[in-house]
Amino acid sequence: MSTLVQAREENISERLIEHLRESLCLTDSLDRQTDLIMVGALDSLAIIDLVTYVETTFRVRIPPTEITPQNFRSVETLTRLITEKLSE
Repeated sequence: MSTLVQAREENISERLIEHLRESLCLTDSLDRQTDLIMVGALDSLAIIDLVTYVETTFRVRIPPTEITPQNFRSVETLTRLITEKLSE
């Protein structure tokens, strides 16, 4: 993976973590691998908020078929999805 891609992924992850901490009042223990579903951070309203944030901030479209537990399980999986969308 190129340094540029790594830097972009790190930037995306940092922005997602900051948004989640602010919007969901999550603790500082949140990191890229935190299972957002297991810790109960994402309910249906939080997912809608997160999709809106992602689409607005990163200028990508997340189709309903891709709003899945696998894609929204952690900051890491969501970063991967955003990176893929940015490459399309």
